[in-house]
Amino acid sequence: PFDIGLEKLRVLPAETEASPDFFRLRFSRLPLAAFARWLPKVKITGTLAAGESMVRASADGSLALHTTEPWRFEDMAVGVASAPTVFRFTAQFSPNGARRGDQLAAGLDNIVVRAPSLALAGGLALSRTKDVLAAESSLELDLPALPHSGETFGPLHASWHGKFHSLTPLIMGADEFSLRGKNAAGDVLTLAAPQPFLFGLSNSGSVAVST
Repeated sequence: PFDIGLEKLRVLPAETEASPDFFRLRFSRLPLAAFARWLPKVKITGTLAAGESMVRASADGSLALHTTEPWRFEDMAVGVASAPTVFRFTAQFSPNGARRGDQLAAGLDNIVVRAPSLALAGGLALSRTKDVLAAESSLELDLPALPHSGETFGPLHASWHGKFHSLTPLIMGADEFSLRGKNAAGDVLTLAAPQPFLFGLSNSGSVAVST
């Protein structure tokens, strides 16, 4: 369909210290069902109710994507065309990104997803410097009514934090890792790495984990 080659993109330094806006993207009550024709196997309805982001250039020649109003999705319903079940929710997030020399960064801040069966909040950051990829995320998840939870463990709250970087195309390093689940009585699950570790695929194709 189309391809954007960032490798050939050059940004001329601004003549002043101000950061001029290259362009501004603003949404207001955009119906997402209009895009369903390009997703024949997916059912999607809802509205991109609001949002505003802009691309700015700095005096050093870098580019940055900055969001001034979170992208807010309302009355969303997503499902598979061949199945009657749909996932209904509202959501919002603030996309961001930057390019400076050979460094790329992108992320989603202030993620909030609300549905009848869950509530999620957190953020995600990705970056690339030369051949090294890095990712960091923190999420909080509330599960008020899992199947049969009412007569067993009740509502659950889960928290997750992870920080990773690539060593080779098949091996990742985990710098920080923690997963915690709790209910009204206290912790029901705690999984944390006391020190960094490596994981990925070995040359033989098997899963490898090492400190």
